Amino acid sequence: MKATWLGHATVYIEMDGKRILTDPILSDLAFPVKLIAPKRYNPPPVTVEILPSIDIVTISHDHFDHLDMKTVKILAASGSQFYVGIGIKAHLI
Repeated sequence: MKATWLGHATVYIEMDGKRILTDPILSDLAFPVKLIAPKRYNPPPVTVEILPSIDIVTISHDHFDHLDMKTVKILAASGSQFYVGIGIKAHLI
């Protein structure tokens, strides 16, 4: 198993041939209202586009610092499976 911390709660994990991403926040602005969004202190360490294909995405809760919709949409379009709590499902639908 290998795990790489990408900031805050975002961790890239390789385990048993699967690639897992937790609470992916890989955008410059993850806040839902772009006009007042706080800027990151540091740029994301990677972009979602350069990551290898992600098999599983987990999202712990729906705060903006754990649920980056821009990143989620890219991962969903690439076929990643999402494992989330009940309250998060509505955001993803």
